[in-house]
Amino acid sequence: MKSNELFEQIHSGQIKDNTKISVINELTGNCITEIEYKNQRLNWISGEFDTSFLCNIDIDFEIIEENKEIEEKLDWEEIIGSVGKPVWDNKRKKWRVLDYYCRERDVLYVSFSDTSNREKFEEKELYFKERE
Repeated sequence: MKSNELFEQIHSGQIKDNTKISVINELTGNCITEIEYKNQRLNWISGEFDTSFLCNIDIDFEIIEENKEIEEKLDWEEIIGSVGKPVWDNKRKKWRVLDYYCRERDVLYVSFSDTSNREKFEEKELYFKERE
């Protein structure tokens, strides 16, 4: 698709957040770069990117990965606001309610309603959404 079609699809909502797009030189068929539509912006991922590509009739845009949900594991600041809420424990593959958090010297700990044991936060993989 050409840049005007790309922008029409973004504006109409056909292209969703976290979509990766390949920028291709129509004359050579080579991929020049990859961009990602994320947070209502086109972000350069790899290769060379020049804003003139958006106006060049010899440049095509091709969707290579649509709407991949990307979620980072929870950081300490998110844990602080999540006491009493369920979080996905990716290591145990189950939902757990965060019960407590604390810091002792340089070590961060969390505990959950299903156990009285503290667990080191740095060893956890906690998310707001269930993961495979």
